This record gives sequence, structure tokens and C-alpha cells, in this order.
Amino acid sequence: SLANAYFDTQAAWALGTGWLIVGGAAIKAAGITSDLEQPFAFFDGGLYRIEVVLSQVTAGSVRVRLAGTTSIDGVARNANGTFIDTLTAAGHTALRITADAAFAGRIERVSLRRLA
Repeated sequence: SLANAYFDTQAAWALGTGWLIVGGAAIKAAGITSDLEQPFAFFDGGLYRIEVVLSQVTAGSVRVRLAGTTSIDGVARNANGTFIDTLTAAGHTALRITADAAFAGRIERVSLRRLA
């Protein structure tokens, strides 16, 4: 599982430009395309369920990405709610949440679980 999935502190997350961790959430204002990232030891061929809880989304979108030599993207999300992507890892080394330049909102929680 991910470390600091509830954003209690900045620990374990690399914050791109424009991201802050405040009050138990990762928060971004519009203005620049930017990522949150956490290294993770994915099992090659493993099927992973990634759940993201978004709130106070007013513009733009975010998506989860298994980062590595060849990244795999989840679906772009542009509303409040709980969203799930199921992705298969192959040489991936980090979980990345990519926000477009227009995204303004909060990520309340991110969870990752290997299904198979």
C-alpha cells in the first residue's frame, strides 16, 4: 500500500510546482501542469486498483499514472467524487498523479491495492 495515503504530511510524496499538502489533502490551484509522485515497487504483470477521492474541483482534470519507461494512464477525472482505475504494471517504479494546467481542487485520499 502507499505511504501517507491521507496526506497527513508531505512525507513520501514528491510535490510538483503548485501542489501543497494542507489539512489532510493535496491541493492545487490552476496555472501549471504538475504532478504528485510516490515511488512504489510494482510487481511486473500485477493488476492494481487505484482509488482517488477528489473534492472542491472547480476546473481542469487529474489522472493517475503508473510511471516508468513506458507510462500507463488512468482516466482523466474532472469532478468531485471517488474514482477507481485498474491498471497492469510492467516495469513501473512510481505512482504519479498528473494534473493539467487548469486543474484546481483537492485530493483527499489515494489508495493502491494489488488485485492479482
